[in-house]
Amino acid sequence: MRSNPTKGRAGLNIVRPLEGKPSVTSDIRANVAQYYDLNPEVPADVGFYTALVPSPEASILELGCGTGRVLLPIAQRCGYVQGVDLSEPMIAVCRDKLRRAHIPGKKAAVAVGDICDFNLGRTFDLIIAPYRVLQNLETDSQLHGLFRCLHTHLSSGGTCVLNVFRPKWMPRSCAGIGSRTKRPSAGRSRSRAVELPVTIDVLTSPPTT
Repeated sequence: MRSNPTKGRAGLNIVRPLEGKPSVTSDIRANVAQYYDLNPEVPADVGFYTALVPSPEASILELGCGTGRVLLPIAQRCGYVQGVDLSEPMIAVCRDKLRRAHIPGKKAAVAVGDICDFNLGRTFDLIIAPYRVLQNLETDSQLHGLFRCLHTHLSSGGTCVLNVFRPKWMPRSCAGIGSRTKRPSAGRSRSRAVELPVTIDVLTSPPTT
């Protein structure tokens, strides 16, 4: 079963929202999409994600697919892959790469959409969000929206893999990051360091009985 995005500006597919609530609205990559693939610091993670494909017939959803760095290799190993990204310029680059790679629409498709509020009208065997996509979200509301959409789109028995980065610095080096300053009655200020939690989860939907 194919996904059901609608046509939007410049002929790009636009994903319908799940609830229609405003969430992520800014596209920080709008002016750099054409240079994104020149970034020398991307992780060597493509093999990790392609190895997660459970079968040649599997359906895959990539959130924050960008220019298709991971999506195109996955398309070679699965039955169907759907990519979603907020950035229209990034999706345009990805769609052009799919065209030049001669990957047909029945094998792979991409659409503009908010990963916190989208409705593709189907479920997927594997959902991934590589390269810190999760950490683009800034509020509890956005996180709740993301996990609501994951719950809606993950097949029974399916798997979801979300990636975040592990800070390089020792905890004492992060003392000033996210600190809250108080001013006691004596007139001195002090800072309280806020921990930077790192979580990497593999979410599996239990099969129906």
